[in-house]
Amino acid sequence: MIAPDVIESYLTAQQIPYQRSTDVWALQLHGEKKHSIPVTLGLRERTMSVESFFMRRPQEAAGEFYRLLLARNMRPSRVRFATDADGDVYLVGEVTIDAIDEETLDALLGEILYTADQMFDPAMAVGFASYLERDRAWREKQVGAKDA
Repeated sequence: MIAPDVIESYLTAQQIPYQRSTDVWALQLHGEKKHSIPVTLGLRERTMSVESFFMRRPQEAAGEFYRLLLARNMRPSRVRFATDADGDVYLVGEVTIDAIDEETLDALLGEILYTADQMFDPAMAVGFASYLERDRAWREKQVGAKDA
């Protein structure tokens, strides 16, 4: 089976909706903590890339935020954290085309889902602590206003 057929067969069997544009598949995974996990699979001449937007650049404590994610990169994994020129964070990976089978796709997407879900709350707590505190205070105020 050729790579595009394997990808579509896997996504269909797993009931993962996707959109295809030539050699790029866009799909959405759903985590428990990071509810929406966009993923793009892209075929190149010899490899397939996987990319998932993780979160925007941190609003604060950037050094600690990026250290947290880079420390996660030290674990053996098929996916790793990367940033773009703006500092936004992605999960990325790559496999050779001849290695693409349903087991490999399952492992790649599973690692994207697991890593995004596992790292979302700790990354938010470091890079967006002030925002989270303002949000928590606002929610408490809303609950208090309803009780009054």
